[in-house]
Amino acid sequence: MKTYKLYIVAALLGTVLAGCQMKELDFQPVESPKNSAKTWTLTVEAAQTKAMSLDGTTLSTYWTAGEKVAVYKADGTKIGTLLATPGEPNTTATLKGELTVDGIAAGNTIYLLFPGRDDNLWTYQGQDGSAPSESGTMATSFDYATASLTIDTVDEVNHVLTVDSKATFKNQQSVFRFGFKVGGAGEPIAVSSFTVSAAEGKLVRSRAFSAGSWASTFGSVTVEPTTVPGNLYYTSLRNENTTTAEVLSFSVIRSSDSALLEGTKDVPVAALGDGLYLTANVSVSQKTLAPSATTISDELEVL
Repeated sequence: MKTYKLYIVAALLGTVLAGCQMKELDFQPVESPKNSAKTWTLTVEAAQTKAMSLDGTTLSTYWTAGEKVAVYKADGTKIGTLLATPGEPNTTATLKGELTVDGIAAGNTIYLLFPGRDDNLWTYQGQDGSAPSESGTMATSFDYATASLTIDTVDEVNHVLTVDSKATFKNQQSVFRFGFKVGGAGEPIAVSSFTVSAAEGKLVRSRAFSAGSWASTFGSVTVEPTTVPGNLYYTSLRNENTTTAEVLSFSVIRSSDSALLEGTKDVPVAALGDGLYLTANVSVSQKTLAPSATTISDELEVL
C-alpha cells in the first residue's frame, strides 16, 4: 500500500510541477502593436479667434478660458478635444488636450474645428438671434472656424505629439444683423421666428466631415429669437455662393399677432464670403391670400 501511495504522491507532484511549468508559459508578455489605441497629449499654439464681443459697429473675436476645439482624423473620426488657455493678448491661445487614436505618425494631418460642441455638430439651425457676447450662443455654438495641422513628431515613450506650426483658424461664415420693417418704414418689429433662404441655393444648413474635407447640406435656416433689445436679430450664415449677386428671402412670424410677413434683400457680390459683419434692414409685408377666380356652377353645387 505504501508503495502505491508513494507512487500516487509522486504522480501528483509531477502533475503539479507540469502545471507550474505551463503557467510560466501562459504568462509570457505579449508585445502590443506599435501606436495601437494610445492616448497622446497635444499642445498647439493658436493665432486667433474665437469668443465675440460687439462694440458699436465692430465685431471682435478673442479666446476665453476653457473654450473647446474638436480634433478629427482625415477619415472623419473625432479623436479628441483641446481646451483653450488665452494668451497675452487674448487673440492668441494655447490649446491643450488628449487625443485617442490608433497608428498616428509623423506627416499625418489632423483637422481642428471650433467650437467643439458637445453634440459634435456643425449646424446653423437652432440660433436664437441674440447679440454676440462671450457667453452667448453665437460665440459658443455658431461661430465656426477651422484649421489643419501636420504631425511633426511622435514621442512613443511619453505619448506626446507635436505639430509643425501654429494653428491659424479661418472663419467659415459671416454674421448678419437683421431688422424687419413693415413696408420698409418705422421701427423694426418683434418676431417670434424667421426663415431665410438664398436664391442661388447655396445657403448652408449643416456640414459633416469625411475623407479629409467638410461637405455641406444646403437649405433654409430658421431662427427662433429670444427677447432682443431693439428687435435686431443676429444670425450666423454660411453662403457658398461667392461669385453671383444674391437675393435672400425671408418668411417672418410677427410676435404681436402671429401674422406671416415676407420680404427679400439683395446682397451684392462684395458682401458675400466669410468673416464679414453685415447689417441689413429688410422690408416685409403681410402675405395675403388672393380670392379664387374659379366659381362653382349651379349644376356642380347640386351634385
